[in-house]
Amino acid sequence: MRRSYAVAGGAVLAAMVAASLWLMLFPKLALPAIQSRITEQLGRTLEVKGGARLSFAPLAFSLGQISLSAPQGMEGPLVTADTLRIPVGLPQLFGASPDLSLLTLEKADIALLVDERDQVNWHFASAPGSPLALHLSNSAVRYFDARNNQALALANVNGDLGVGSDGGVTFIGSSEINGRLARYDMELKSLARVHEDGSPITLSFETPEIKAGFDGRLSTVKVFNLVGPVDISITSLRQAARWAGLGIEDGRGFGPLTISGALDSSGKAFAIRQANVTLDDVTVFGELAIDTRNATPKIQAQLSAPTFTLDGFLPDSGATPENWGRSPLGFAALRAFDTEITLETPSLTFGTLKEQPARMVVSSTGGKFDASLAVMPADGTRFVAEANIDATASPPSFALTLKSDNASAGQVLQLLTGQDWVSGTGAISAALSGSGDTQEQIIGTLKGKASVTLGAGAIAGPDIVAMLGQASQRILTGWSLDTPSRTAFSSLAVDVTMADGIATLGAAALDAPGLKVSVTGDIDFLRRAVDLRADPKLIAADRDVSGLPVKIVVNGPWGAPRIYPDVPGLLLNPQKGFETLKSMGLASGN
Repeated sequence: MRRSYAVAGGAVLAAMVAASLWLMLFPKLALPAIQSRITEQLGRTLEVKGGARLSFAPLAFSLGQISLSAPQGMEGPLVTADTLRIPVGLPQLFGASPDLSLLTLEKADIALLVDERDQVNWHFASAPGSPLALHLSNSAVRYFDARNNQALALANVNGDLGVGSDGGVTFIGSSEINGRLARYDMELKSLARVHEDGSPITLSFETPEIKAGFDGRLSTVKVFNLVGPVDISITSLRQAARWAGLGIEDGRGFGPLTISGALDSSGKAFAIRQANVTLDDVTVFGELAIDTRNATPKIQAQLSAPTFTLDGFLPDSGATPENWGRSPLGFAALRAFDTEITLETPSLTFGTLKEQPARMVVSSTGGKFDASLAVMPADGTRFVAEANIDATASPPSFALTLKSDNASAGQVLQLLTGQDWVSGTGAISAALSGSGDTQEQIIGTLKGKASVTLGAGAIAGPDIVAMLGQASQRILTGWSLDTPSRTAFSSLAVDVTMADGIATLGAAALDAPGLKVSVTGDIDFLRRAVDLRADPKLIAADRDVSGLPVKIVVNGPWGAPRIYPDVPGLLLNPQKGFETLKSMGLASGN
């Protein structure tokens, strides 16, 4: 009996040893069959440098350091991987052909190549005989077109790649792009047709900032080409631009963006025809293109909008009603991309300009920015502004030219200074330049020339004709523009020379019923203050001209300056000033 147990135990031990030897030897014995099967199905050579072994939980062949060759005549492998896992069952352990329908690639590198001779390395002689499911783990996918040096790369790819018996390809998974997780859901009708007549494809793409859907055709015959409807939704254009590596700072505007239209890409250039674009609360229509062939991407667009509000797209200067802005204007972002954009709208709102037909043209190259705005209402008014910024200079330089015909002086003045105490229509022109990173710095360096010629308007504040008779009563307090009155004029002409943010009036003349006024002095734009001397003359009905024996001083904040006779020491000794005015023959007035 004991001998029988011993024999049985020995048999079991021998079986276990035999099974262990078989499990150790089987992967090496099965490897040639696996390689032969892959060559038969794909027409490619599978090279295994890291050997073969069995792995458990789950049971699988594990092939180390594998590479799948490219077609004959093309350099480099199509696929390399640290590990290729092939599931194993009992039939495969005891002689059945390996099941290649479900594979796992770990740390794979899939290199898709179009060479200079227009050959592709993903072309197979025929579709696989049966569907193939391939799981990618911590892998990379690269695409390179040697004809035009176009390259795409996805890192940390994880997901399931399916290849149908008809050559169709699906992929559901994710990758990493510039440190962000991107999710994909793709269905390609035919891998073979991609480099023939093109294959239908549907694709959805999602990152924390972007969602995109495409349903069209993919072709690589001449260049990488996508044609078909596309929908794109971006939570914040500023955030997406930073994610893409563009130097965009925080600021107002350029938030939520949606784009829909017909995509037509050609290599590194992407166009969206019949585009419907909503940025923040503004919707525009037209043609949109992004060219990434150069180091600096270029945005081109021909757009129209039923309504357009420009204010939200200007840099946030941090200005208040009392102070110029000290926030950086972000001119460095102009070096991030080039532009060539035209926008037309029948209803533009910009500061004090309300719902006016306008045309804007914006272009930038290498950090040098040019923009023009033409406002052309039906009443014949015309306002044209051009701005030029050189963000390559340090500090950035800024230039502004204005020209208007029959324009509203109040609108233009408030647009430039925030004040609207002059009304009237006429010609306004200016050519100014400055430099700085903030609005305050630019204002403090302004230089150039400006001129204003207006007719049929008014200056808000006291009635100058009436105040001339009150000069003796205003010595202590001066006049104030807060007085609810105004001085109507028939014409106003002003020529200004500006330097270091201070405008010097070279010739300023106001003609009004019963009044002529000439003005000299300075307007300090940086401090928002005026220091002017006015020489008013009353004109009687018989054309006799009389005036104050002294000039009138306009001094202080330009929103509410003090206005008083120009008598030395007037404010220090009002009584003496009053006696001086009387000795000059000035009536006391009532």
